[in-house]
Amino acid sequence: MYRTIILISSILFLGACSTVSTTGKSHKHTQTVYFAINNLDDGEKMTWSDNPSNSYGSVKILATQSYGGKTCRLVNNHIQNSYRTRNYTQYACTNDQGRTWQFHTQ
Repeated sequence: MYRTIILISSILFLGACSTVSTTGKSHKHTQTVYFAINNLDDGEKMTWSDNPSNSYGSVKILATQSYGGKTCRLVNNHIQNSYRTRNYTQYACTNDQGRTWQFHTQ
């Protein structure tokens, strides 16, 4: 399970490299998501932009829940580039105080 988390985190950090990936996410988006889930309060939103890829968006923390030793945050993502707009919500859960996160898209 922890290997999966590390693998996913590695892919997110190394695979993006400041360009828009096939899913429309940029490295700036990934950085903003991790900053938001570790630092923002419920209801707060952070915007980002990535000039090389001509993409921009926002990350908003909708809610935080704790249960069974895990803390989960409900995150809304908005991503826009010249080709498309994406808006989706996902849960980010941690059981090690934010050192690693597991993401579940709704």
